[in-house]
Amino acid sequence: MSMQSLIEAAKRWADKGFQIVPLKLSVSEDGGKRVQSLYKWQTEAYPGFDKLDWAGANGYAVVLGPTEKGWLACVDVDLDVVTRQEPFTALVKAFPELQNTYIERTPKGFHFFVLLEKPSDAGNINVKNQWGLELHVNGLVIMAPSSYEG
Repeated sequence: MSMQSLIEAAKRWADKGFQIVPLKLSVSEDGGKRVQSLYKWQTEAYPGFDKLDWAGANGYAVVLGPTEKGWLACVDVDLDVVTRQEPFTALVKAFPELQNTYIERTPKGFHFFVLLEKPSDAGNINVKNQWGLELHVNGLVIMAPSSYEG
């Protein structure tokens, strides 16, 4: 993955109005994955895409939470888990807001990005055991072509 392709992929999401965080991804000696944000996105104002520093980045993330268009959330669909019903059917039943969504393929399934009204509980919901789904309403979502390698 070239730095240019990484920045171009991130720019496509920024052009949709989403905040982007450049990341340094690595694997520790014990095999654990490390994620280092290259700016303090939780405490600093978003500088705008064109002012982000990409030096040393090998990944990027989309910031979940409040946007000008609504609350950005991500439904994580993992297709490698045993489910009671087909995950996409469950997804549409559980989240009718998917009429206005952005979809990103992941190694194990898909991320569906949805704009919601501000959630009353800003915590993430794990319904994976039941349907193979997780709803994330805050934090970061690491995006392709981010890589822990090289």
